[in-house]
Amino acid sequence: NVHYLTTKNGLLYELKNEESTIALNLVNDAQFPFHDRGEGGLLSVVSNNKFVYISYTSEDYLVVDEYSKNFSNVRNIIKIAAKGGGHYGGTLVFDKLGRLYLSVGDDGNMDLPQNLNSLRGKILRLDVSKLKQEPEIVAYGLRNPWKVSIDSKNRMFIGDCGLSTVESVYLLNDLYSGMPYNLGWPVFEGSKRKNKGDPLMFKDTLAPIYEYEHKNGKSAGVIGGFYLDHLEVYLFADVVGTLWLLKEQKNGKWYLYHYDKPVNLTCTSLLCIWTFGYDEKTKKIF
Repeated sequence: NVHYLTTKNGLLYELKNEESTIALNLVNDAQFPFHDRGEGGLLSVVSNNKFVYISYTSEDYLVVDEYSKNFSNVRNIIKIAAKGGGHYGGTLVFDKLGRLYLSVGDDGNMDLPQNLNSLRGKILRLDVSKLKQEPEIVAYGLRNPWKVSIDSKNRMFIGDCGLSTVESVYLLNDLYSGMPYNLGWPVFEGSKRKNKGDPLMFKDTLAPIYEYEHKNGKSAGVIGGFYLDHLEVYLFADVVGTLWLLKEQKNGKWYLYHYDKPVNLTCTSLLCIWTFGYDEKTKKIF
């Protein structure tokens, strides 16, 4: 019955009994100087009912910290170097086995997503029950997985923002497959080859379950959403307010079930969609 809401500038709200209180204020925190620069800020919050975890950008890092339920800082979980190139990712989510996942963008460096010695352009798994973290790479070859989610079947949906042509939605059916998934970036942007000289073949990557191209030269970055069990659809959006619903066929392929295009494609503060919230109990989407 408790929900949390982050704001980019460093305020974290606790929502309970139809009332909201500021549970954490990082606005003037010396460790949080990156709140007004580009894509940085307080990016995500998640709880496992024992602790609360937040991700944010510091001066040169993407940071994940652990807090108690009354929001006293317990420890740092991980710090990943960031040069300020954007593409932070930064979504936190727990799977059904209690492991914590962090989406990490490529920091604007195309040399990093295919490099398994780098944590950039990856989906990372962390075991927060241990004192020392050894992040495990679950997926690589990502540009900017701004929003990811895990459904009741323990599947991960990823919205990966493209560069100039394609926005992609990926599905990791098995989070414990034993081998990390390669989603192809920067050799492929979705299913479109970007680097003709690279030997990586598309058949050796995980294909997106859905992708769409930018229309009329307007960027429409993908905003990943949630799988809704009661409707059996995956809901996601783009930053200018378009909504998509995807549905899975019996053969495992996904198709466009519904498409809701806004009348005005000019992104305003009222029209932009930056993220979704989902209340599994009431089935409400925010």
